[in-house]
Amino acid sequence: EMSLLSGEPCSATARTLTDCDFVEVVDERFDRVMAGNPMLHRWFSSLFVERIRNTDLKLADRLANGMSGKLSMIGLLDVVQTLLISRKTGRLTVRRRGHSGCLWIHSGQIHDASAGDQKGEEAFYGMAAWTEGTFHFTPDRPAAAARTVASDTLQMMMEAARRMDAG
Repeated sequence: EMSLLSGEPCSATARTLTDCDFVEVVDERFDRVMAGNPMLHRWFSSLFVERIRNTDLKLADRLANGMSGKLSMIGLLDVVQTLLISRKTGRLTVRRRGHSGCLWIHSGQIHDASAGDQKGEEAFYGMAAWTEGTFHFTPDRPAAAARTVASDTLQMMMEAARRMDAG
């Protein structure tokens, strides 16, 4: 059902203990059934939301002990969004080809950003465009450094996405 909803190829495998007959549901027919049955549409929507919520909870649990990854697998904006949703506090370090940057995050909000000689929002926007490299989140209390980011994190994420689309 997830592939019918998302349009992505099916990634599930079905195995049976006995011989079975299967029915193939094609996209067009599924769309007609969904359009004609609001209760079924609501049920699939709640299933989809529940799976997203469970994924977010699993990520939040992993973040409690820190998290590392490759920017080619999960972009910086996705990592920051997860930290925002889960209201995490700590340091997110990003490295790319000999360059590094750091975000201090408190309750999901970016308070300080630095990358090379850039500080604040511009440092964040520069790092957000990195598509290769690594990241590591360490749960920790933020340093007592001066706050270099005044903007809301969600607004900064939207601005970073806009800049990447334009650039």
